[in-house]
Amino acid sequence: MEYYRVARSHLLIFVIMFLIGSASSADMNLETKCNIETYQDGFRLTSPYLVLYLSGSQDGSYISQISQRSGSENLLPSAPEHKYLWRLHLEGETGSPISISSEDLKLASNIEHRSHGGKCLQLIWDRVKNLAISVEASFCVSPNDPLIRMRLSVQNDSAFTLAQVDFPMLSGIGPLSDDPSQDYLIWPKGTGELIPNPYQNPIPHEGRELHPYPSSIQSMQVTGLYGTRGGLYIAAYDPDCWSKYLRFEPSLTGRSLDFYLENYPQNIGSPGNDYQMHYDAVIGTFSGDWWVAAQMYRDWALTQNWCRSLNLIDDPSLSPHVRDVVLWFVLQSKPTVMEKQALQMQEYFGVPSIAHLYDWHKSPVTHTDPDYFPAKKGFEEAVRNLKQAGIEVMPYINVRMWDTNTPSFIEEEAYAGALRTTGSTIPTRSYNAHTFVTMCSSVPLWQEKMASVCETLTKEYGVGGVYLDQLSGPSTTPLCFARGHPHPPGGGNYWARGYLEMVEIIKRRMPDKNCFFTSEYFAEPYIAHVDGFLVWSCFTEYAIPFAQAVFSGRTIFWGRFFGTFFGEQPQPHLDRTDEGFYSKFADMMCNGIQLGWIYAWIMEDDVAEKREFIRNMARLYETGLKDAYLSGQLIKAPDLVGLDRTVEVIWPMYKNENKQLFPVLTGAWQFEDSRIKLLAINVTTDNQRFEIDIARWPPTAPWSQMSVQVQSTNTNPKVLHPKSGKLTLELDPRQAIVITLTPEGH
Repeated sequence: MEYYRVARSHLLIFVIMFLIGSASSADMNLETKCNIETYQDGFRLTSPYLVLYLSGSQDGSYISQISQRSGSENLLPSAPEHKYLWRLHLEGETGSPISISSEDLKLASNIEHRSHGGKCLQLIWDRVKNLAISVEASFCVSPNDPLIRMRLSVQNDSAFTLAQVDFPMLSGIGPLSDDPSQDYLIWPKGTGELIPNPYQNPIPHEGRELHPYPSSIQSMQVTGLYGTRGGLYIAAYDPDCWSKYLRFEPSLTGRSLDFYLENYPQNIGSPGNDYQMHYDAVIGTFSGDWWVAAQMYRDWALTQNWCRSLNLIDDPSLSPHVRDVVLWFVLQSKPTVMEKQALQMQEYFGVPSIAHLYDWHKSPVTHTDPDYFPAKKGFEEAVRNLKQAGIEVMPYINVRMWDTNTPSFIEEEAYAGALRTTGSTIPTRSYNAHTFVTMCSSVPLWQEKMASVCETLTKEYGVGGVYLDQLSGPSTTPLCFARGHPHPPGGGNYWARGYLEMVEIIKRRMPDKNCFFTSEYFAEPYIAHVDGFLVWSCFTEYAIPFAQAVFSGRTIFWGRFFGTFFGEQPQPHLDRTDEGFYSKFADMMCNGIQLGWIYAWIMEDDVAEKREFIRNMARLYETGLKDAYLSGQLIKAPDLVGLDRTVEVIWPMYKNENKQLFPVLTGAWQFEDSRIKLLAINVTTDNQRFEIDIARWPPTAPWSQMSVQVQSTNTNPKVLHPKSGKLTLELDPRQAIVITLTPEGH
């Protein structure tokens, strides 16, 4: 690696050259398309896939244009309201916080480099705003990389503490369609959300001290915006899961968006703390919709050490109990009642099941956590009887909160391990008139406490698995400012690392290597350590299966809440008479989510049809879909021709989610051997006839070389596949069908 330096005033420019050996003629052709050159008042960075312009003038230095290499559309078409490339938030001992940025700072006008291999432009600002602070930003292009990669570091020799670093920053993003309502923002909340016309619709931000990555509010390190003229892909390729926040804000005019990636330095509160970005922030372009962006992120994410390296059929670290499960029950009552309910449900459905139990401990849920023992009378016997009937038991515990009213909180000096915000304040939260504190995940006291609870449950009570609530949930708070904990105050990657260490300690103490662990919602850093994620409320108005498209075949998503949370307590029975039940259940299956949470009310007389529907779906999953969930990749399903009308349904949760759906819902999975499985479910009480143009859909083999296999909840599915490569299907009311397309020779 060689460095080339050009100096101008307080700005130094380094160009870093990567020598990649002797190149073939094809490599040389790519090389000529990979360049960094001066352009007008800044620089133009070119890769074989996109062009990025860095502008610098009296107004400031900023990214002024991003375009696909094959076209000229600028994905930053609006006049920028903020000409920032980076921004620093500083705090002093007295006075108000201040911010300094690349605004009013010029870029240099020339550059030296060799035109061989990848290239990096490195910009250095010395003594920014006459403070003892220097900033370095790098931009790298590579012949075989579709992305431009960026990093930033800050050397802070001032009397200020560096509290936040915003980089990269983009202004004037969109609109990317003539009609802004055709633009969509990809948002990494839960399993993913798609926000239409984000210039006008509110973007669901949560404060930095509440829900930065990694949490279910920002469960992945990726976002993007697309419209009819193209798409902008933005991600943090961070293998170590440092806390961060991907933030979009509407412009003052409401006609464009600004983006910035919030980064949190270590040692916030100490004067002179520095910042070093330990990962690449990446920008790219794409054509198509969010499925394309999901594939781009999948290409990177599946190679990370926090993701399973094998599919779920081949991965020996996945518990066989989770690999084999078909239905997840959720029960909340006395142990003897829950035992009776689970046995009755198992007898009816007749498929491998896991019983998720609440209120098994001496106090009601969320009252005296983590002082759960002794368990309620009859719990140990219920676990034993259910296990003998083939039902694995998974009790609830909370791995985030400690009740300040419990004797153990004082006796074990829990305050020392509690999370602290700026100013060394310990935040509290009230549940059921009890006051709880959040425990820092990195503290050995808390890790050992949770390991002890899990050890007691598995060894003394014989449970097969444990539900670790809020490990990946929305109440996670990945910034702690305590000075006595095993991490620097403020930013870092200790939050995810602390929970990973906790789970590793727990697993070492298990009596059986097949013990399993799941958690609430979803957050990517925990994929390789837990066996699955309950995504119970991820069906809001804007919800999309982005996480399933990225991580299908590498982790288990399971369960939806069939009830409401109107008021403080869940009301599971309120979904029982709602016709939206069928579409919600079908949508869950089509989005690659295992079947659950099934409440005991499903066995009551007035819901016999719903009960039969679930049994039919469970049998179809077990015989026709399980392999797709465990080893396939969720892909975009084909369009259905002939279904012109939509149905309106209500999916209740925290509020009524009004949905407009097609009468037939679909999902599709592709295997490594090119097989494809297509699921179609009629959610109405009418027959539905429609057509699928298989020849114009993803299968790579010619239609004439594909075989078709059909499985259905009905004995005689009506499927016609003429030589033209089109499937004509007719589904009876609430019938489901799985079609397997296999290239010849497989």
